[in-house]
Amino acid sequence: MNKLPWIDALRGIAIFSVVFCHIGHRIKDAPAVLQFLTIETQNGVQLFYLISAFTLFLSMSNRKKTEKASLKNFFIRRFFRIAPMFYCVCAYYLLKVGIGPNYWVEDGGSLTIPNLVAHLTFINGWHPYWINSFIPVGWSIAIEMQFYLVVPFLFKKIKSLPQAVSLTLICFVLTKSIVFLLRQYSPIPDIALWKNFLFYWLPNQFPAFLMGIVLFFLIRNTTTTQDQPEVPSRTSQFYSSMKPLLLFCLFMLVCSWVTKISFGVIELIYGIAFVGVALFLSQNSFFLLVNNFFCYLGQISYSAYLIHFEIIRIVHKFVQNALSAMQLDLSPTVDFILVFAGALAGTMAISSLTFRFIEMPGIALGRGLIAKEEFKVTKTGI
Repeated sequence: MNKLPWIDALRGIAIFSVVFCHIGHRIKDAPAVLQFLTIETQNGVQLFYLISAFTLFLSMSNRKKTEKASLKNFFIRRFFRIAPMFYCVCAYYLLKVGIGPNYWVEDGGSLTIPNLVAHLTFINGWHPYWINSFIPVGWSIAIEMQFYLVVPFLFKKIKSLPQAVSLTLICFVLTKSIVFLLRQYSPIPDIALWKNFLFYWLPNQFPAFLMGIVLFFLIRNTTTTQDQPEVPSRTSQFYSSMKPLLLFCLFMLVCSWVTKISFGVIELIYGIAFVGVALFLSQNSFFLLVNNFFCYLGQISYSAYLIHFEIIRIVHKFVQNALSAMQLDLSPTVDFILVFAGALAGTMAISSLTFRFIEMPGIALGRGLIAKEEFKVTKTGI
């Protein structure tokens, strides 16, 4: 599959937002603007999910006619893309902090063998005490891997833009209703932890993935071919397809205002906005977003995502110690700028190495196994 610069740029923007958000949580007494941006940039993970679903559908569409064992190859490709770097980070945290105690684990206890095995098999996302108890951002990797299990089914069943939009709307209503009900009846003593779990788990994040499928059909429907040289503009297709989702968002915002209950509709609004930005960038190389910096950051974004939390901790501690030693008392804004610059630079430097020496060999190993599988299937004629 040919590389699309705007996809790399969107990944770069997503990890840039995530780093910004996590640094913002560490800066005390930050001005209102920084607090606002910290809250809003937390949706960077959902942008990752949207891009992931889009690229998976695009990849499967391109490969379905060229690979004989496409389903098996899909899972091999995804495992070796995600697991090697993730396992290395698991080993780092195991050596660094050991097995506990941990806030996420029941009663602040230690990690158990089943918990560790769940992380290694990516099923920790279904347990409130396990979902985020090992790696600070481990919850999202579990959700990503769980989504892979249903991608082939979704690819087989969703065949049009209206289907994708309808499924997104139905899924959003259904999952938000389930989450709302479950929030009222916590099966564990720690209510705050239970609410965090319900935000993180796959059903609540599923609409973000579906928006990526909507993006796939929008772009496919508005791409000219020899058989169909004239197609509707992407702008008109976007407005017409997003109309049901936008009307639903408006209705839910009114309901939220009347009832004083948050229905999480802002997440859907962000999803619509992400689709709009992606459509724009797919046709317009807007230099402020699609540039060498964001594209390169997007290429190393998986490593950056896994390690940035620890880099932020180290840089923040270093800055605090340095300022204390020099007896300087800087404003929260300057403090944020120093930490952000250092953390982003450190994250990019280390991620460049891990991408080169961990991710790429893992990807190559997966490709080698796929080549062997294809050769075996071709040879046997199965």
